[in-house]
Amino acid sequence: MTQQDYNPNVLLSIQATLSQYPILTEKIENEMYNRLVSDGYITVSAFKEKVRDFALLTQKREGLENPFAQEPPLIWEKRLERVQSMMVHQEFAHRYSLDIFKSIVENVVKEPASGSKPTFMWHNIQHATIETIIEQALTIEHLPVAERKQYEAQLMAAKVTLIRRMLSNRIPYIAVAKEVFTIHDLLEINRHRIGRGLIGSKAAELILANRILHNSEDADIRNAVGDIESIFIGSDVFYNFLMINNLMGWYDQKYKDDDELWKDYPRLEEEFAKGEMPNEVINSLRDVLKDFNGAPYIVRSSSKLEDSFTHPFNSMYRSISIANQGTPDENLRALLNAIRTIYASTFNPNALVYRKKNGLVDYTEEMAILIQKVPGRSSGPYYFPDISGIGSSHSPYKWKQDSPKDEGFLRFVVGLGSHATSRNGDDFSNIIELSDPNRRHTTYTSNEKHLTQQSMLVLNFKTNQPEILDVQDVLNGNYSPLYLVAQKTVGDSFQSMQRGEDTDYYNVTCEDLIRKTNFTRLMRDILHSLERTYGKPVLVEFTAMLDLVDPRSINFKIQIHNCRPASIPENMRGTIIPSETDHRRMLLTSDLFVGNGIVNDIRYVVYVDPKYYQKLYGKSKIEFCELLSDINQKLCNENFIFVAASRWGAMENHGIPTEYRQIANAKALVELSGTYDKTISDPFCGTRFFQSILESGIYSIITNADKTEDIDTSFFNDSLNLTEEFVSVPEKFKNCVRILSTRDWYGSRSLTIEMNQDIGYTKAYFI
Repeated sequence: MTQQDYNPNVLLSIQATLSQYPILTEKIENEMYNRLVSDGYITVSAFKEKVRDFALLTQKREGLENPFAQEPPLIWEKRLERVQSMMVHQEFAHRYSLDIFKSIVENVVKEPASGSKPTFMWHNIQHATIETIIEQALTIEHLPVAERKQYEAQLMAAKVTLIRRMLSNRIPYIAVAKEVFTIHDLLEINRHRIGRGLIGSKAAELILANRILHNSEDADIRNAVGDIESIFIGSDVFYNFLMINNLMGWYDQKYKDDDELWKDYPRLEEEFAKGEMPNEVINSLRDVLKDFNGAPYIVRSSSKLEDSFTHPFNSMYRSISIANQGTPDENLRALLNAIRTIYASTFNPNALVYRKKNGLVDYTEEMAILIQKVPGRSSGPYYFPDISGIGSSHSPYKWKQDSPKDEGFLRFVVGLGSHATSRNGDDFSNIIELSDPNRRHTTYTSNEKHLTQQSMLVLNFKTNQPEILDVQDVLNGNYSPLYLVAQKTVGDSFQSMQRGEDTDYYNVTCEDLIRKTNFTRLMRDILHSLERTYGKPVLVEFTAMLDLVDPRSINFKIQIHNCRPASIPENMRGTIIPSETDHRRMLLTSDLFVGNGIVNDIRYVVYVDPKYYQKLYGKSKIEFCELLSDINQKLCNENFIFVAASRWGAMENHGIPTEYRQIANAKALVELSGTYDKTISDPFCGTRFFQSILESGIYSIITNADKTEDIDTSFFNDSLNLTEEFVSVPEKFKNCVRILSTRDWYGSRSLTIEMNQDIGYTKAYFI
């Protein structure tokens, strides 16, 4: 083809004409680009390099001295798109006549809206808008099967590009998602997206999990798993929020030391709380609330790092439940405040310490937001799901020596799910092995069946706030599933209730839910279906609503709110062959909740003395945890463990309300269940606190409450207290904590902990 003489008027005419077709401009530009490639005037690789070089030059012209740090990825992509558009105009004007350009415009304008052949080429897909890619890919999906075959490669390229630009750019995720999603699925995601950025790993994972289950060959799964109404705020909105409120400086926060992180955080939260949201986002959120029409919802973080295929990063950011019962202005204000709070939690010291410890600190975190309706029903003024909890297709423990094969576990409660994923003082969740659902795992004591759920988290429509209430104040005969989740108390025993029966004496055992319905079988099948597709064990958060229309056939509506591959650290995967140990050198043994691994050369034991700790209340407990944090820092270069007779990571009553950062350097957390004042521990598993310590390689060990003779309490009580050698201890905490050396305890050099899951046995002994 003969090159045309360059006429600058052609370029001006092209730009003027395109301004008259604002919606079709991208289609016209795509045809111009494709013509340049097919006629051999440009090559894809050379043109991309030329676009990139010019884009870098524009950064310098705009005063960016360090563009990789100063310009977020989404802004860089927008820059590339605009530069490419400009350069396509120039190249086309240089190569073709105005008549050829006009013929392209005419063909695009008269092209019928339906039944047209796809026109984009694979080499241009990276710079096309999402809407154009979807439109062209839908054209392929709607073709007859025989005709569609020739476009399968382009269709797959379109899906991968859409997944990468809307959901996740992680290769393991894309490898699974491209085989699961249709273009129509991706269209629906885009319709529910505010902004142009990624929707974050948490949102991406739950969408994938729900689509896998909707495609299941098992009809019971397809019928049970309901669609979940979700809105996604892209990560670009987070960047815009930081920029318009002059908050970008906080990105360097991750490189400060731990003390500075905690000191700065209140000021950071205050600055974020005052931040303005872009007007277009506010208008979109008004529309969302109008569509929700007073339905309760939860606002959740969905960052790049958390809950992803490739990095363990669990529950470090905020989730906020909103009753949504105020005036329109009040409801909007509550939603905006929740988003600001979650944005601030990106720089939460717990999250930043976790990232440092797990080699994630140099990643640029991108925070998206997930908004989901809360399924539930009302009991008086209270609103809550029937069942909420967490499930895993793989158990981190051998629960007990005679436990059956591992098919995963559930941890669940009646009410909102954060009550299940947190440890709550003297309260208990339902914990079951899916291989043997009738076997309960609240704990192992002779009094186990009476250790039941005492409180529940609900949304109070009168106060418009979440509240934790006694189950007896919420559940009564008007709550239709009561007969399945509770049993009446008759003397020292429990008995099943009749439907509609009301009694003042019941316990929330969920015994009849487990024994008389297919709930546990259904959850097991759901977990295993996800595991097969992911190719690895999975962890899910879920809610379940009971359909009681036909009492002879109770059905469930289950929604998956979170799903990710379960991560087991390398140090917990090997099987340890236990050594022969003199009983006199044993510190403790347990056959309860046994993992795999070994910890050698433990030099210090940090012991929380229950006689004194149990005298602390409220704020004093929070202050005490800061003392533990100081110890955690001072011993960061030593092998040490924390030991207590209380529940780690729990607030009320006998709990120690530690956060991850305060115990992050320990090799293990030990709970001496039942050794003091009959304090009973439930398993760590399934709680957010547990997942954080598990995925950091910190072991959790619980002794058997009925076998206190297997603990050498003399070491804890008689060893020399070295605490003052490491930290300054306030007077009110003098006797609460003891740092004990493992050297020279009857001539020992150190302490070793061995855990063998195959035989179900843990032991800690002096060597």
